[in-house]
Amino acid sequence: MFIQPQPGQTAASVPQKILLRAGALEKDRLARRTKELFPQAEIVAEDSEQMLFASLPLTERVFRLREKFAGLSQKLDPKIRSQAYLLDAGGSGFCIISEQAPGLYYGLLGLHELLEKKGGSFELFDHPRFGRRGFLQDLSRGQVLNLAGFERLLKALGTFRYNWLTFNLEHNFGYTRHPEISEGDDALTIAEAKALAALCREYFIEPVPMQQSLGHCRGILNKPSYRRLAFDERLLWSLDPRREEIYSLLEDMYQEQAECFPGEYFLVGCDEPFDLKKNWRPENAGGKLFPQVYLEHLLKLRSMLSGLKRKMMVWGDVFVSHPELLAELPEDVVVLNWQYGSSQLEDEKFYEDKSRAIAGSGKEFYVATTTWSYGRLFPELKTMESNNRNFLNVGERLK
Repeated sequence: MFIQPQPGQTAASVPQKILLRAGALEKDRLARRTKELFPQAEIVAEDSEQMLFASLPLTERVFRLREKFAGLSQKLDPKIRSQAYLLDAGGSGFCIISEQAPGLYYGLLGLHELLEKKGGSFELFDHPRFGRRGFLQDLSRGQVLNLAGFERLLKALGTFRYNWLTFNLEHNFGYTRHPEISEGDDALTIAEAKALAALCREYFIEPVPMQQSLGHCRGILNKPSYRRLAFDERLLWSLDPRREEIYSLLEDMYQEQAECFPGEYFLVGCDEPFDLKKNWRPENAGGKLFPQVYLEHLLKLRSMLSGLKRKMMVWGDVFVSHPELLAELPEDVVVLNWQYGSSQLEDEKFYEDKSRAIAGSGKEFYVATTTWSYGRLFPELKTMESNNRNFLNVGERLK
């Protein structure tokens, strides 16, 4: 949200001295973000388990606000409560109360918006609709950002309160064990990936490593050393799950990315295996049909990632077509249901029909919308607005 000031009241202003109280592990990071937002202010940082950002000198209202925040936040889901805050600002100063560091950071952003608009007195209790808010940056279609570009992106994502960053990554990563994969193309190097992970942490964003692991592998398969791993050597689109070699390759790539990006999850892609779905022949695979082979492939990937202490995320389009597979997925697999809509401006029923089986499976799932800004000169704003509004409403209702 963007904060709108109340007119006709005494405007809040940044005082010369600010008290920041936070846990020892979070204090320095919050102090850097405070200095970025309020460069002229002197910051007094103290170790404390009780999160607080306030103008000095402190007044009695701090204790009143802490009690009020506890009452307002007690019924929230814990993942959302950690990001909630209570902001009180006016002519006599300001105070932000939160339970955890992300909430205090979002309160700082809210205060910054208020002050930029020269707003009047304001009391606001704020929290997100969704505990996880992710952004996917494509790295495999010619737009590999350098670190300066990623820093600009992360500052923007922080401002919009995103807390996940993942990628579409087919071959543009500088794998040391498989250098030929990115040869001749821009790639995110190991050093850049580690620096990117550190930048993400500064803005309270968790990086989720990603490697396409079935379809969308043309960038790998068109390299001479890997061509034999293709299901179809003419199309060079999907890895061939009948070849055990692909699993040692994927495990190498997973390990290198996991070493760069700390966190809980790993996105394996596995969307749009067009050639496998169309041309799979059971007689060439011991009588197994495509859905069974797809499931077995995911189970192998999940086993590898369990060894890296990561939860597997997978795109959900195949499960929309084959909902019977959902019951066979382990409970810790996370499904990302991407639905982008079209210029037909589909309503909520369309998205609910595409989501009901995944939501009803009991698996952790997320909805993925789009910007409708790819493959065209200008974004299709009406299509984007319809897709995001209707699909997010459905996601919130089905969660």
